[in-house]
Amino acid sequence: MAELRGSVVGVAEFQLHCDFGHDEGREAHPGEQTFVLTMAVAHAARRGGVGRALLAEIARRAQEAGHTFLALVPQDGGDAADRQAFFQACAFTLYGPAGPGAAWGCPVSEAAAKGTAATAGE
Repeated sequence: MAELRGSVVGVAEFQLHCDFGHDEGREAHPGEQTFVLTMAVAHAARRGGVGRALLAEIARRAQEAGHTFLALVPQDGGDAADRQAFFQACAFTLYGPAGPGAAWGCPVSEAAAKGTAATAGE
């Protein structure tokens, strides 16, 4: 959860131990990873580093657990172009064909570094 001046401005839910994609036979499967289930940032707080800070905290916890990879599958809705730009800015790469159910992922170290760099300037 992310707070700003006593108000909740962002939340994220994740599964620390996950083997997403193994059963589906996804290409370049990284092995066990940390999976981002849900993430939401208040509209007024967007583009302020809240999303990156949430992902950086998830990456920190994943590193502590010995994981090297983060994965997510975005839900439909909202602006797909904005969502894609955000994921790419946070070091995520699309794995497999684009479209509904497309998986995104990145090395934990890259997500942590991007989040740290973003929050250092705030």
